[in-house]
Amino acid sequence: MTTSATSFSSLPLTPAFLANLDSLGYHEMTTIQAQSLPAVLDGRDLIAQAKTGSGKTAAFGIGILHKLNPAWFAVQGLVLCPTRELADQVANELRRLARAAGNIKILTLTGGAPMRPQIASLEHGAHIVVGTPGRLRDHIGRGTIKLNHVQTLVLDEADRMTDMGFYEEIAGIVSACPVRRQTLLFSATYPEDIRRATASFLVNPLEVTVEAQHDNEKIEQRFYEIGFDERNAAVGKLLKHFKPESTLAFCNTKVHCRELAEELRQQGFPRWPCTASWNSANAMKSWCCSPTAAAPCWWPPTSPRAASISRTWAP
Repeated sequence: MTTSATSFSSLPLTPAFLANLDSLGYHEMTTIQAQSLPAVLDGRDLIAQAKTGSGKTAAFGIGILHKLNPAWFAVQGLVLCPTRELADQVANELRRLARAAGNIKILTLTGGAPMRPQIASLEHGAHIVVGTPGRLRDHIGRGTIKLNHVQTLVLDEADRMTDMGFYEEIAGIVSACPVRRQTLLFSATYPEDIRRATASFLVNPLEVTVEAQHDNEKIEQRFYEIGFDERNAAVGKLLKHFKPESTLAFCNTKVHCRELAEELRQQGFPRWPCTASWNSANAMKSWCCSPTAAAPCWWPPTSPRAASISRTWAP
């Protein structure tokens, strides 16, 4: 029986690992996985230009787990993410991928959470750490984490991390890792300034570019000029007219968000207003409750969450 070039069975993975991938619905590799995984499993450094939704988490997750030794209780894999929300998503997916790899401990170290529980977890050891640059630098400064055994370092959404001003933190974290390691850099864009800034992090990297899965030709934009006091009612009328399966409405203030949510409720739409005062667990719960919900959402324009929620839930 022939094996497809995009089949996971074409990779040097154990039968148990392949069976777990199949149970998770990973039957054929996405473009980014097919182009990068052979080199990643061979130990090469990688620069992958791919956007959210391309399958990049599995691409670097499989690479980390492939060389990881469950019996060696040290941080062997380190993933840097720009936001707490993305770090949580990545950690959850790594846990799913690790089901067939033994008792793998994966920790999430991000800001917005108390330090003490994180320190206690680190004292018991971990195989993989997923975190944000600022919090990881805090742990390095306190001496509560050791990165001298890291085999695989992943910079996920490197362009966003540098845009958010995390370059110095990233450079400090990289310097705390062994020189002999594998580095995988994933970025939606890879402009020349980021190329120069990260050049010292990588050794002879393979470069892979995957085009966006959604092009502008598939996105229809409409503009309606409406009086200030008629905005909320107009949103309801448009939803009734177009009948979308799901809707994400952005408001520029929390007050307007609540007003729109109330208007939609009166018009019979299920909705969950989601604002920056909510914690991540509540926000994720609100989105998962109903795929047909019309959900007004407000994040401060400068908040990392604003970028995170729009990327994560883009159609």
